[in-house]
Amino acid sequence: RPLQCARAYAARNAAFPLLVPTHPLADARFALPHQAGVSLAPLPQAYREKGDRDSVRLDFKPGTAPGLQLVETYPDWRSYGMLAIDVTKPGPEPVTFVVRVYDAQHDMSHEDRFNQPVEIPAATRTTIRISLEAVATAPANRRMDLGAVRDLMLFAPQPLPVGEFYITRIWLE
Repeated sequence: RPLQCARAYAARNAAFPLLVPTHPLADARFALPHQAGVSLAPLPQAYREKGDRDSVRLDFKPGTAPGLQLVETYPDWRSYGMLAIDVTKPGPEPVTFVVRVYDAQHDMSHEDRFNQPVEIPAATRTTIRISLEAVATAPANRRMDLGAVRDLMLFAPQPLPVGEFYITRIWLE
């Protein structure tokens, strides 16, 4: 539907440099869960801070490798220096996720994108910060075009035990 599509792009663009969550209409169009249930929910009480809005909650079953993919993310990141991801892992086990970013020229090889594993400690809320210079220089044979970013994904590289994971915000600084 053209009108709903236009509204989703408008909501995404108005929220920038916030990449997620933005607006329910935009989230449904641009944020895709992988091997996980997804909902907007408040953080558990122990992790809430004043002014928090609902977070993206990923629920996953044992033996799955959950993830959240932002497709057609706002493409021009050139005026920023850092990617920031506010995550919460309330469960008793730490988890490792990979942050993946690629641009419009991506050739679909592992070597032609940014891939960084990050460990999220158990029972914590933390902000991951990644230099956009590191993102730009990640492809093996070229510089990533930060003016044409196409995809951002946070995913478990291997199956995890049952649990939940929250993403409160993803933004550029």
